[in-house]
This record gives sequence, structure tokens and C-alpha cells, in this order.
Amino acid sequence: MSSRSLFAIRECSNLLSDLLIAIISVAAVLGFRLLLAPVLHDRGAFLLFGLAVMISSWMGGRRVGLMTTGLASLVGAFLFLRPFPESNAHSLQSETLVALFAAEGCGISFLAGQLHAERSRAQQEAQDATRARNEISDLIESIPDGFQAFNRDFRLTFMNRAAASMLARSAEELLGKTIWDQFPSLDSAVEQLLAG
Repeated sequence: MSSRSLFAIRECSNLLSDLLIAIISVAAVLGFRLLLAPVLHDRGAFLLFGLAVMISSWMGGRRVGLMTTGLASLVGAFLFLRPFPESNAHSLQSETLVALFAAEGCGISFLAGQLHAERSRAQQEAQDATRARNEISDLIESIPDGFQAFNRDFRLTFMNRAAASMLARSAEELLGKTIWDQFPSLDSAVEQLLAG
């Protein structure tokens, strides 16, 4: 199977997954709305659908939010905004409300989608940083010579097994201690040289 076919299959699967999230979000809000029917007015449903758009956009990104917006607009208009033939003003008001909700839903989808993308990017960067740190740590651990790393305050931040073996002390025992705690015999000239 070609990489193009695999990409198309993966994209179709992602689209169906996003659509399923949108349907579940709208269905959950619809069920919640029907339970609260005696308390909420007909147009109050769009407030709940706005919540569905926000949550689905936050969880799934911009595409899911836009799907949820479209689905919620259709369901809300069909179920909760019943146009009355005798009143053109009510029908116009209902259409305006659906259009406003759709515009608001698109805005929410865009903003929450941006937050979702940034969160995903930050998670990927954290994973990459962790992977790089682990690779460097493994590389330093493979060095047969003792190795220690200190921060700007000369506190131990890392020590490989060879250094622990040479010092006959564990890394846990020495982490956070200054170089002078480890080597009290260092004279003041060395301290001034390191500090300067």
C-alpha cells in the first residue's frame, strides 16, 4: 500500500473520529437540554450548544469545533427554533439567532482550536526535550570516566555512575550539594577562580 493511500486512510479515520466527537458532544448537550426543558426557554439551548462547541474544540481542535458548530446550529434550529408561519418577524429573529450562534461557534472553534494546537505543540516539545535529555544522559552514563555537572551556584545537578563509583557516594546523596561540600579540601584560590 502506498504512503499516499495510508495518508488518505489515516485522514479519513481522523475525520470520522472528529465527526464522532462532534455528534457525541451535541447529543450530550441535547440530552442535558431535554432534561432541563422545564427550566430553560427554547432559545436557552444555544447556550448549552455553545458549551458543547467550546469543549469539543478544546479537546479535538478547530475542525471538531467547526463540525460541532454546524451540527449544533442544525439541531438547534430544527428542534428549538420553530418558525411560526403567521409571524415573519419571529422567523427572521430565529434565523438571526442561528446565524449569530454559528458565527460565535466559529469564533469559539478558532480560539479553542488555537489553544488545542498550542497545547499539543507544547506537549510535543516537552516529549522531545525529555527524549533529548534521556539520550544525553545515556551518552554521559556510557562514558567510563567520572562526570559531574554543576549549576551556576556550583550545586551538583548530574553525576554519572563512574563518578559515583570514584567518590564512593551515590548521586542521590550528593545531588544539590555544592562542590565545596563534596571537596572540602579545595582552597580559597580555587573557589575564587571558579566563582570569578
